[in-house]
Amino acid sequence: MNKVFLFILVVSFILISNYNYSQISNLESLNRCLVKIQVNKTEGITIDSSGIIEEDYSLGTGFYISADGLFLTAAHVIKKRNIHTTAAISCYDYNSNDNFVPIIVFEDIKNDIAILQNVTYTGFGKSNTFYMNLNSLSNSINKIGSKIYAFGYPNELQKTLKVCAFSIGTILSINYNLDGFKKLPERANVSLADCVVISGFSGGIVTDFSYKPLGLILGSVIEKNKRITYFKSLDQVIKILKANGILFVN
Repeated sequence: MNKVFLFILVVSFILISNYNYSQISNLESLNRCLVKIQVNKTEGITIDSSGIIEEDYSLGTGFYISADGLFLTAAHVIKKRNIHTTAAISCYDYNSNDNFVPIIVFEDIKNDIAILQNVTYTGFGKSNTFYMNLNSLSNSINKIGSKIYAFGYPNELQKTLKVCAFSIGTILSINYNLDGFKKLPERANVSLADCVVISGFSGGIVTDFSYKPLGLILGSVIEKNKRITYFKSLDQVIKILKANGILFVN
């Protein structure tokens, strides 16, 4: 019930808003930063070990980090894409109210980070004024006890929802190693929060209450008998990207 209330609250707020901000200062402008991602899988419909049917697509979220259409997501969101089709990844952009096929700029499975690009911005001489300026990170610090938002597109509503949903929580730990991190390195050195996220939020963004970016949502796990969200702080993400020669246009 609480999750449904949160989703309806976001939809209602954004649909009645009529703002046009070039900076991220409210839910309307933040929603314009987000990208809805659908990935067509290679293997088609399969049944997992629990007998649950896995569909031939997966869903996730990304968010713009530059005016020329670069957006960040979790690498596992696009990992199982069908490489034999040019439309393996299909995205929805709220700014243009249209779908597009992105190109993959960078993919790091180990750290669960990927950079994609909406080339409709660069290809037609346009630019996206709604994006997360990562230069603002100097004023955004992950601290235990800080209140946060987690934004994303939940799977349950992905096909019909054109605005993001969010969850509110508190940072519980930073630089934490989840169980199994030696085999799953993306679970090492992450931050934990008690906000509730569900499938589809992966690749979404964590912000403070002023909408300043804090982290990249990687998923949720049961830790210490409690469902928690884990995310990689954006200062770590930037270090990894810079080490691989990825530059931002802000």
